[in-house]
Amino acid sequence: MYGLRGTILKGLLEICCGSFEDVKTAWQNGADRVELNSALYLGGLTPSTANLICAKEQCSIPIVTMVRPRGGGFCYSQDEYETMLLDARILLEHGADGIAFGFLTADHAIHRNRTQEMIDLIHSAGKEAVFHRAFDCVAQQERAVEALILLGADRILTSGGAPDVWSGRTQLQKLQSQYGKDITFLAGSGVNAQNVKALMEYTRIEQVHTSCSIYFLHRLSLYNSYINSFIESLMISSPRINSSSVATSAGISFNTLLSRPARSMINPFSKHLLQIAKASFPSATWTPQIQPIPRISTPGLAMFSSIYLRMIPSLRFTSASTLW
Repeated sequence: MYGLRGTILKGLLEICCGSFEDVKTAWQNGADRVELNSALYLGGLTPSTANLICAKEQCSIPIVTMVRPRGGGFCYSQDEYETMLLDARILLEHGADGIAFGFLTADHAIHRNRTQEMIDLIHSAGKEAVFHRAFDCVAQQERAVEALILLGADRILTSGGAPDVWSGRTQLQKLQSQYGKDITFLAGSGVNAQNVKALMEYTRIEQVHTSCSIYFLHRLSLYNSYINSFIESLMISSPRINSSSVATSAGISFNTLLSRPARSMINPFSKHLLQIAKASFPSATWTPQIQPIPRISTPGLAMFSSIYLRMIPSLRFTSASTLW
């Protein structure tokens, strides 16, 4: 493949995997590298050690492992941070070829101290330090890149701060042109067979990251009616739940996730559900909450995610307590 200036673009394909089975499939079909996660429907969380061990034993491919303890944003408590360091150490001891991670401050900047400590830990094992798409939540990307270069990061996974790489291609080109000699950019989010060649030629970024989740992308066009069915089922099946309580329950979680720096990154599905809830219950209050917010893994959010994952046409609840 040739770039805009006629130079050859080498090209490297990284597949985002959710299990050992995914890694095996990617390896058998010619991927150059994989990123191993769990819970891809939450944006990817720390994988089990067993999945890494099985993948290393049976697949001859570099494996970068995600270290992310929960869904939501990338501003972590001290306890969460300490578990992330331990997770990284354990994964490196069991053969991880790199660690993907991201630490932000409450004002949407790189958390330098934590990032430095994680990078030092990874490099002490001779592996690669990858700052993941927390980068797309920072307030100033150029300043963030400069910080990551100084801290010694090897690679940045990014869509250019946009919902997908094609929308962010101008920013990706700018980042590559300005900083590409000092750090590697890995373009990810919305990379597919139809746009990858044009994307690489335009941005001159040689490494791309994709989950190849064609099935779910195809089915996503169906989920609008399913979400509406979910809300209707919730209202019909439990007389004790009125429109205000449904809207408030959704609003507390999604509005806070959208507005608070501590939980600034959520998946597009959650944003879409919030829009539907606002349209369905315009009289409800949608003021962002300031109390500690629910984790993505709470029963209510897990149930919402299951609609997205499984495309279940309707769900019925028997009481208000099933929301949380």
